[in-house]
Amino acid sequence: MKARHSGINVFTHIHKQTNKNNYICPDRDTIYQAMKKLALILATLLMTASYATAQKEDNNYEESICIDTFIGKSPEFPGGTDSLYKFLESNLKYPEDAKKDSIQGRVICRFTIDTDGSITDIQVLRSVHPSLDAEAVRVISAMPKWVPAEIDGKKIKRQYVFPIVFKMD
Repeated sequence: MKARHSGINVFTHIHKQTNKNNYICPDRDTIYQAMKKLALILATLLMTASYATAQKEDNNYEESICIDTFIGKSPEFPGGTDSLYKFLESNLKYPEDAKKDSIQGRVICRFTIDTDGSITDIQVLRSVHPSLDAEAVRVISAMPKWVPAEIDGKKIKRQYVFPIVFKMD
C-alpha cells in the first residue's frame, strides 16, 4: 500500500498470515514497522506545525525582550555607571506598604532615551507590586538627561531595559 502525505511517500507493506482460526492478522514486526512510519509522519507534521506557529509569533517580536547587536555608542547616564548607582541610592525610596508586607523583588522597566537625552515612554515589563512598580517609574522619570546613543556621530533614539531591585536589609 502506498500513501502520500505532505510531500512524503510512505510505503507500507503488511504481510498477512493466517492463524488457526483463519483470521488474517499481520505479524508483530510488520505492525512495529508500520507504527514507526506513522510516528515519523506525526513527528514531521508536529514539527512543521510548530515551525509555522513560531514564524507567526515571531512577527510580534516587538512585544518581547530582544537582544540585539548595536554598532555605535550606547546611551549613558551622565557620569557613568557609578553615578547612576549613586543616583539610585539617594533617590530610590522603598514604599512603606511594601516594606510593611516584606515585599521585595526586581522591577524591570524599559524606556526610550531620546536624541536630546530625555527619558520618554517608561514601561514596566516585569511587575513585582504596584507600589514598587510606581516607585521604579518615579525614580526613572526623575533621572537627569542621559548622553544619547550615536551611530556615525548622529544622535539617535534608543530603548533601554533597566532592572531596579528592591531588597530589604
